[in-house]
Amino acid sequence: WQHIESDAVDRYTVYYYSTSEVKRQVDSGSMNFSASVSEGVIDGLDPNLDYIFSITVTFILGGIEYEGEETDPIIPIEPTNEHKSTNIGPIIGGVVGTILPV
Repeated sequence: WQHIESDAVDRYTVYYYSTSEVKRQVDSGSMNFSASVSEGVIDGLDPNLDYIFSITVTFILGGIEYEGEETDPIIPIEPTNEHKSTNIGPIIGGVVGTILPV
């Protein structure tokens, strides 16, 4: 994702969702990443499922946390190894939409 240069940025949250037609499994969750990074690894994804991702950014302004809207679902560009690590590619703008109090 595109790093946002601001002291107000506290963290990025990456959400992941998956379903499988065959197994009817659903896997979902989220992981927080430091405001100082622009990429991260989510361990433990099921290699038999296909995932989509979305990202939010959380700001702290005047001591109050605000979380931006989730991005539209992001389909991974490519699986990068047998452990189902994926590259969700750069997010250009759009990470910060309407910010809402957490």
